[in-house]
Amino acid sequence: MLKRNLPPVHPGEILREDYINEHNLTITEVAEGLGIARANLSAIVNGRAGISPEMAVKLAEAFG
Repeated sequence: MLKRNLPPVHPGEILREDYINEHNLTITEVAEGLGIARANLSAIVNGRAGISPEMAVKLAEAFG
């Protein structure tokens, strides 16, 4: 098995690249859809905040 010493990817990066950018959405649009402040979502996608269990549920409902 090939082992690489790559740093872990922050969940916000996955959210930004695989969901927000992939669907051509803005941070503002997603924040409004989730019912949260834009600054809170921005902190998540920029790796400055984690994803709480409550936020995980909101994201699952929004993006399936």
